[in-house]
This record gives sequence, C-alpha cells and structure tokens, in this order.
Amino acid sequence: MLPSLTGLAITIGFIVTGSAVTENYFNYNGLGLTLGTAIGVFDYFMMYGIITIMVMSIALATFVMEMIYPLLDPRISYRAQRG
Repeated sequence: MLPSLTGLAITIGFIVTGSAVTENYFNYNGLGLTLGTAIGVFDYFMMYGIITIMVMSIALATFVMEMIYPLLDPRISYRAQRG
C-alpha cells in the first residue's frame, strides 16, 4: 500500500503541471494561463511566484504522505536513534 501512496504523491505533481498546460492551451483562467502570460511578457517575478507555489504544493503533498506512513504501517517510526 505504501508504494501506491508514494505514486499518488508523485502523481499530484503531474496533475498540477498538467493543469497548467491545459489552462494555457484552452485559455482557462488559472495559474497555468497566468504563467503563460508571464512568460510571454517576460514578467520574471510573476514566473518565480507561480513556480514557487507549484513547487511548494508538490512538496507539501509529499510531506503529508510521508507523515501518514507511520499511521498505515507500524514498522515505520520517525524517532531519533541513538548510537
């Protein structure tokens, strides 16, 4: 079950970037269209902001999945080991 959850967390990244391409192609309002417009007019600060939001959302999804692992499998623990 754990590899499936890891795959889910990685797939969330593909969903975010795939929606950006879809929004840009079909002219839907959203981060993808805004990113495409920012690239077109060389608005670097807007590009940095949108890419940061996308990266942070993927990192947050992966972090949440990592924190759920000990609840699903008791063999996994995040305690510090001495030695």
